[in-house]
Amino acid sequence: MRSKIVIIGGGAAGLVAAISVAEHSKDTEIIILERKDRVGKKILATGNGRCNLTNLDIDKSNYYGDDFKLIENVLNEYSPEKIISFFESIGVMCKAEDGLVYPYSNTASSVLTCLRNRLIQLRVQEITDFDVDLINKNKKNKYKIISKDSKVVDADKIIIATGGCSYENLGSNGSGFKILETLGHTCTKLAPALVQLKTQENLKSLKGVKFKGLATIKHKAKVLDQENGEILFTDYGLSGIAIMQLSRYTRQYNNHLVITLDFFPEYTEDGIIDMLKARKENLKDLDIDNFFIGMLNKNLGQVLLKKIGIERFTLKNSDLTSKQIKELARILKNFELKIVGTNGFKNAQVTAGGILTTEFDINTLESRINKNIYVAGEVLDVFGDCGGYNLHFAWATGLRAGHSAATKGSNL
Repeated sequence: MRSKIVIIGGGAAGLVAAISVAEHSKDTEIIILERKDRVGKKILATGNGRCNLTNLDIDKSNYYGDDFKLIENVLNEYSPEKIISFFESIGVMCKAEDGLVYPYSNTASSVLTCLRNRLIQLRVQEITDFDVDLINKNKKNKYKIISKDSKVVDADKIIIATGGCSYENLGSNGSGFKILETLGHTCTKLAPALVQLKTQENLKSLKGVKFKGLATIKHKAKVLDQENGEILFTDYGLSGIAIMQLSRYTRQYNNHLVITLDFFPEYTEDGIIDMLKARKENLKDLDIDNFFIGMLNKNLGQVLLKKIGIERFTLKNSDLTSKQIKELARILKNFELKIVGTNGFKNAQVTAGGILTTEFDINTLESRINKNIYVAGEVLDVFGDCGGYNLHFAWATGLRAGHSAATKGSNL
């Protein structure tokens, strides 16, 4: 009698897990159950449609969670080179750009096509529009997977790769957390991560203004972290890679968070004062409305002038006082905004929090609570920085869980 391994979730981790099962087990029926009408929808949106497969500089310091043993074990076994080798074996030619690895085609759709082509070669079944509601276990550690509309699929082993809560419209809606909780597992606090931040201050006049600078996040004046990179003003607050990297702290701190922006991290405050004094002299006959032209976005310059009390832009640059120049220099190095929330799971790239990693074998990803249940990807209490780190973890855990489910035990 053929054994049956079912993968719940047709995203990055689930598709790779199915391939791994098939490549390591010759006489197994393999089924992918996907909640949406097709698999891999979220893959198509990754890397701005280019699919940032992995990062050559991956390190455990790029990941976050309550326990690092499983993370370290997975990263030690699945290096970026091993992930690249896997993708090249299924037809995806790769290239690196500043450490970030993309398909040579520059399209995420080509990655998904290669994954699906391999699944077809391996005769893996895809069942879409199957929204798992419950998993029932019998005394022999066999399972019945029941959908919300009462469809049933039997399984000898299950790999749960349902993702987190981010981008529900693309497939992941947090259902895997509930399924695993009903099986006795523990879910930590969930929060959006790699997400835009909302500010108390109205920034609508700066919507679309982008710059590269230093963002510092503080809690009650204590510096928590800093990120250099792209920062974008929006009508609700802040976006950009630097901001999204820092957004993870909203899970830990609900109140009293502020972001300070340094528009010129390569200059000291005294250096900026000298620069502004020189501008005042060189541009003394121009209206103050033009003081920052050629240095900053015009709208941003007006906001800064208003912050020091200048409302009449018909004044001349020569009218700026030494005190005002010092105040402008201070703000350029320390533009403070109060954080009041995030843009939520609908806009978050990943989910912070998840099922405790300590409840799974770090070598096989099999549940310590339920025999023949495995996990892969974002359903675990692990997430990474921007830059291919989260997809790498999804691929790596998918490969690991698939290999383990295919080869571990003889009681199928």
